[in-house]
Amino acid sequence: MLTRLVIDKLFGVYSYDLNFECEKDSCITILTGPNGFGKTTVLNLINALYHKDYAVLAHTPYDRIIYFFDGKVLEVKRTETFGDREDEESDWHEEEKIELDFCFSDENAPMGKDCFKLVFVSEQRTGEPSGIFELFMETRSSWYVTDSRLVINKTDKGVSTEGQDENAVDKIAKDLADILRVGQVQEEPFSVSGALDDKISLFRKLIEKSRFTDKEMVLDGQFGLRFKNSRGLFLLPSQLSSGEKHIIIQAFDLIFKAQNGAVALIDEPEISFHPAWIVQYIENLEMIQKLKEEQNKPFQVIVATHSPQLVAQRWDITRDLFENCKR
Repeated sequence: MLTRLVIDKLFGVYSYDLNFECEKDSCITILTGPNGFGKTTVLNLINALYHKDYAVLAHTPYDRIIYFFDGKVLEVKRTETFGDREDEESDWHEEEKIELDFCFSDENAPMGKDCFKLVFVSEQRTGEPSGIFELFMETRSSWYVTDSRLVINKTDKGVSTEGQDENAVDKIAKDLADILRVGQVQEEPFSVSGALDDKISLFRKLIEKSRFTDKEMVLDGQFGLRFKNSRGLFLLPSQLSSGEKHIIIQAFDLIFKAQNGAVALIDEPEISFHPAWIVQYIENLEMIQKLKEEQNKPFQVIVATHSPQLVAQRWDITRDLFENCKR
């Protein structure tokens, strides 16, 4: 798991030392702070490393980042320079050059470092990550739920949800039909580890405890997911409210698709949520976490939020960027 993150001079201003280690029985960390302090950017920098999106690491302004992983340490130093270049359409332009210097090592043996450099010039990258570091990151995965959800976006490391797509919930209904019918979905990536009965039971429990207005959830192998109102009429998932869709998508993705032992990054999950849903959100995450934990490999969750209702009484797992910031 990611145990700690140090960032020096994010946006040239903010420096953070964030502890992500498990607190008591919970491996959930809640990031809070005013707008502009970089909550979403912190999630982006974590996700970029897990997904090998080195361009994000290059084009986000900071001086240094240190990632700590259960005894392993990755230090990334960023240097940005500008030089003149001749352009066909004008006299002279400045050309941006960004260098990322990586050093990967054992926390207890910092002298044995595995170092490499990536250089970005005019969006072109030169250099390659070391094989040792890439092998290490292959054993780790992240799942990112952004603050503008509902589009299913595939990557080489898994699936994240972003954007607005009315068909996303209909696809979940199809996947649930496949699960209930044959115990799997046809489209990869899809996590089939763990007892499917337990996953279905928890999914049902989370949706039912949300108490959708005048809607009873019906799961079956033909339609997968439907809702029936008090008059006996069936509603398709696409006919639900945006908040109801968000609950379904987040619950389904985190329960069925995020890998056991992964880190889940969730940005402002309270968007479109009723206050009653916000208050129970951390409790729901803890139920998912308990289902998906593996021996010595917890399912880690990092949530960025503006909502005090979501934090509720769990200030012990909160990291406030305003309070943490060093300038």
